Amino acid sequence: MAKEKNISVQASQGIIAGSNVDAKGDVIVNGNKITNVYRSYDYQRLAGQIKELEQDLKDIPLEKTKRRLQKSKQLENLRNQEREFKREVVRLAETFTRVDINTDRLKQAKLYFEQGKIREADAILKVEDISHEQEGLLEAKEQKTHELDHLMYQLKRNSNEFLIKAQITATLFDNPGRFEDTCHYFENAIKSYPNFNNHFEYAFFLAVHNQNNKAAMYYKKAIEEYGQGMDLEIRAMTLNNLGILQRDKNEYEEAQRSYAEALKIQRQLAEENPQTYLPGVAMTLNNLGVLQSAKNEYAEALRSYAEALKIYRQLAEENPQTYLPYVATTLNNLGVLQRDKNEYAEALRSYAEALTIRRQLAEENPQTYLPGVAMTLNNLGLLQRDKNEYAEALRSYAEALKIYRQLAEENPQTYLPDVAMTLNNLGVLQRDKNEYEEAQRSYAEALKIQRQLAEENPQTYLPGVAMTLNNLGVLQRDKNEYEEAQRSYAEALKIRRQLAEENPQTYLPDVAMTLNNLGVLQSAKNEYAEALRSYAEALKIQRQLAEENPQTYLPYVATTLNNLGVLQRAKNEYEEALRSYAEALKIRRQLAEENPQTYLPDVAMTLNNLGIYYLESQPDPEKSIQHVSEAIEILSPMVEKVPYTRKYIDVARQILNKWKVD
Repeated sequence: MAKEKNISVQASQGIIAGSNVDAKGDVIVNGNKITNVYRSYDYQRLAGQIKELEQDLKDIPLEKTKRRLQKSKQLENLRNQEREFKREVVRLAETFTRVDINTDRLKQAKLYFEQGKIREADAILKVEDISHEQEGLLEAKEQKTHELDHLMYQLKRNSNEFLIKAQITATLFDNPGRFEDTCHYFENAIKSYPNFNNHFEYAFFLAVHNQNNKAAMYYKKAIEEYGQGMDLEIRAMTLNNLGILQRDKNEYEEAQRSYAEALKIQRQLAEENPQTYLPGVAMTLNNLGVLQSAKNEYAEALRSYAEALKIYRQLAEENPQTYLPYVATTLNNLGVLQRDKNEYAEALRSYAEALTIRRQLAEENPQTYLPGVAMTLNNLGLLQRDKNEYAEALRSYAEALKIYRQLAEENPQTYLPDVAMTLNNLGVLQRDKNEYEEAQRSYAEALKIQRQLAEENPQTYLPGVAMTLNNLGVLQRDKNEYEEAQRSYAEALKIRRQLAEENPQTYLPDVAMTLNNLGVLQSAKNEYAEALRSYAEALKIQRQLAEENPQTYLPYVATTLNNLGVLQRAKNEYEEALRSYAEALKIRRQLAEENPQTYLPDVAMTLNNLGIYYLESQPDPEKSIQHVSEAIEILSPMVEKVPYTRKYIDVARQILNKWKVD
């Protein structure tokens, strides 16, 4: 099963620190109240529509999943519009404080805006008038070079009007062409007078609407326009936002450079004013750690998270309400990294502290912090399963699932994916405990949710479909439902190959995992040639991955080698089988030295296979008995806590019985 990556990155949204809409609806910039969003017709309209849809959603029975999904999508869109409306109003207020209000239209538009009359402000800025003036100004620019300075001043004024027009238009959600019109006005602002403000605001708007390629381009232009002499804080913030986009686009080297420059600037600023600028240092370090983890640069990621955590802890001592959530987020991200490195004790401590903080925060504000509690519980369950602590993992998953189901009742569009993810993880645990019917039900519900989500958004949810199909195939194979397992693996492999074409770094490990599982099935069906091809391709991928990151991928190499040895022995390729077993056993013994609870059962599995080899393929009673006796010695203390190991002990005893050993 692929490991879930529950991680968080943080984007700086405003240019002016502290700009926000407070609980009363007042828009605050530089400590001053500019306007109140509740006065706006558009906000009142959105609030009414949200209230109406919330009631509609409550009236739909829980079993009507599809209808609830459709209705919740509408509701989530409106909630997003409400959040975006507030954000755009804040940014509009900031812009009014930064640009020169030196035309009658701008003065009137600002007056209306301060009164909450955004539509009246929009009406003052008639695009026909601004465009007409723009056309004349641009023509005059070409014809009257001797008046260039004066014209540039006028174009700057024109540009400011288009900028304000763009940001007002971004708040008009009943305009069916809102996005296109807003882009058009931003681009006209840039056409009249390209500067940092125009490029930055346009880039931010594009990023919010997932236009990442174009947004990255305009962030770069913003940096170019402002040049090396630009305000350092603004430059660092822009570089951080650019780095997030580049990471999401898998442009890892570019993102690394952006974060590095941002971090350098923020460190310099923090030397003079740590109170103001250390939070920015920690934010970029956290984002850099996420990037380094994605690049499998685990040592570097560990350093980034550690420093971010140290800063956030110091800040939280003075201001726990603001910074404890960031402490918990960084601890959660650190725990994911430590689990990936198989540092289970360290990961357990990170998750435990993150969970304690998030539980405390959720007591006061469950709506905001319960999702974080469930996220860390899910991650903790994955870790506990890795350690074969099944009872503890079951409790973690059960609590996470309960929270996610409650959240999904109110907001299915946002939280149903988390329900499906936790059900998938629970199914893996239930299969490990030989609770096949329970696992089948968990997978079936997870797959139903994921397929529905993937119909609307395949790019986001197809990986989850493939993961659950892969796990379902393993379960079906265990139940000897070979044809069903073949279909599950085939669909999972098809999806994962398609995903790996676009993003090999992320999805090739999953391709190899499904190939290995498919090979086991093909071997069980005596399709030896097909199984050999599946193992060979899986092993090739895993060896390449293990060269760069042995700690993560050597366990998979060992698993495929062990399975390949079983196949080779069945084909009477005895020398090849012995080499495969020997290499698998060597790797597993090394892994078990550092983490015995997780890898000793795998050592015992390969020891059993060698015991069978020396029983049936090249009979040698001394070696056969020696290997299975060691397997029994390893497994006996574990069998009560790790139920699936009982079948390994049974195999070992059968071999001893054949040698007439009690």
